[in-house]
Order: sequence, then C-alpha cells, then structure tokens
Amino acid sequence: MVASGIPPLAAMLTSLVVFAGASMVASAQLLASGMPALLVILTTLFINLRFMMYSASLRMHFAHAPLRWRLLIAYLVADNAYGLALARFADHPDDPAKLEFFLGTGVPVWLAWQLAVVAGILIGSGMGHRGGWSSPRRSLSSPCRCPSCAIAQRSPRPSSPALRSSRRTTCRCACR
Repeated sequence: MVASGIPPLAAMLTSLVVFAGASMVASAQLLASGMPALLVILTTLFINLRFMMYSASLRMHFAHAPLRWRLLIAYLVADNAYGLALARFADHPDDPAKLEFFLGTGVPVWLAWQLAVVAGILIGSGMGHRGGWSSPRRSLSSPCRCPSCAIAQRSPRPSSPALRSSRRTTCRCACR
C-alpha cells in the first residue's frame, strides 16, 4: 500500500479497521491507478461478500453470545480462522468452548496479519525511494508474488547465488 503512494499511517489504520487482505491489496492497486472511488468501494464490497456467508454459517454457533462477543467474532473472521473453527465445530458440535476456540484461532491470525502489514509498510516505504518498485509497469502485488525479489531489490548487492538468481529471473517475470 505504501509503495503505491498511500501514507504509512493511513495504511496501518486501514489494516486495523478493515482486516481484509485481498480487498486491501485490490483497493491499493485501484487507488494507485487513479480509479474512481465508486469502483474501489464496489470492488472491495464484492471481494468481501464471502464474509457475509462465513458469518451466516457461524451464527448458529454464536447466536446466544453477548453482542460484544459477536461483534468481535465478526471482526476476526478470516479465511483461515473460519476454516479451522468450522472444522472443529463439525467434529465437536456441542463443545461449550466454541468462543474460546474461535478467539484462539482468530486473534493469532489478526496479530500475524498486523505484524506483516507493519513489515510491509517498512519495506514498502523504502522501495519507492530506491527506484525499483515505483515504476508504473509494476503492480503492488509484485512483491507479494515474489518475496525473494523484494529482498533482492532492497540489498545493494545480492550476497548469495539465490539472490543473484532471483534478481535475474524471478524479478523479471514477476515485475512485468
């Protein structure tokens, strides 16, 4: 997000408020391309429609939970937390600790995501100034598709054969 021109504070606040990775990447790319706000909003809405289905299927497990817990569950719903919880709930439908299990999957996923966003902000804010990633030919998703390429671009001189190879081959493919 930062490499596409979004200020670091706005990127972090977006991550904290939205917590939906695919829509964050898509909206950052669309904003960086100068697309109209309505298109960005509609794209984000369509990408996140699956969370409505997730919430509907979790309703039967948490319908009796207090509102504050249901709101927290709704915020923490992510693909991997949802999948783990649903598998557990299918095997143990009467488990009284469903809320604790969901929080035990959702909170670590949320924390890992936020730490990854901070790392991305730090890396992304340095990439735009090195001349490698701010080219209009390259999309924001290039570093996501090619982590070794991001490392190679950050180092002034690749220190291993793997990084040298990464710079010659993978970067050329991912950055087209």
